[in-house]
Amino acid sequence: IMRSPLDKTEDEERKVPLSSEIEHIRHFLKIQQLRFDNSLQVSFTIRGNPEGRRILPFVLITLTENAFKHGDLKSTSSPVRMELDITEDRRLHFFCSNKKKSGPKDHSTGIGLDNTRKRLELAYGENYSLYIKEQRELFTVDLIITL
Repeated sequence: IMRSPLDKTEDEERKVPLSSEIEHIRHFLKIQQLRFDNSLQVSFTIRGNPEGRRILPFVLITLTENAFKHGDLKSTSSPVRMELDITEDRRLHFFCSNKKKSGPKDHSTGIGLDNTRKRLELAYGENYSLYIKEQRELFTVDLIITL
């Protein structure tokens, strides 16, 4: 189900179809739900048309995996919320919010988010913004890219 590293959909700028990245997230969500007997509280909303849009690979899935690694996935009062807006003016807005796990934390080096930020900088320069907000109980990521 997961995409092979030999996928030949990258273009000369090393970008892939946005629709492929969305499918990658959907497959990941399905696998996680199967692992946990469909008990995870996660919403993934897409607005706009991804067709014809291209994006740097593995950015959105890294942000999604981060929410799964550190989030409380079973909270009915505060489900993991992911929203992807694709506008006609070639903007992509990805928002992810999750309640933090209570109790022992998974070890985190922050390398995934640091690498994502560096890759975005190299690929998009001034044409992206990534805001990460960590509060006591909530973690949010807000990514805007001009495609």
